[in-house]
Amino acid sequence: MQRRGLGLFAAVVLIAGCGSGTSTGSACDKIVQGYSDYATKASACGVTIPVGSFDKASCEAAFNGSGCTSADKQLWADFGSCLSALPTCTAGNITPFTNAVVACTNKLNGLSASCN
Repeated sequence: MQRRGLGLFAAVVLIAGCGSGTSTGSACDKIVQGYSDYATKASACGVTIPVGSFDKASCEAAFNGSGCTSADKQLWADFGSCLSALPTCTAGNITPFTNAVVACTNKLNGLSASCN
């Protein structure tokens, strides 16, 4: 169950692209760093998340091609910061780790239709 949830989360991140805070660079920095931190922390539980070509340039390109509002950009920045703040997953905290990931994903609630 937890791996399915983590896999779904990874798919959402890859499909959704990225947004930004008050500027393109700051949100993309946060989401790229957050995604990298998440992948490292999740791997401790045996979950591997291929980052592929997801970097600041691809994040900015995805953002520039979107209809995200300033509020959407802030939601993405908050999401990236939340991912970076996650604890490292261990055999003893899989459920709390998964719950924390869901809490981060919930930060994207309220994205405008043009930013989904």
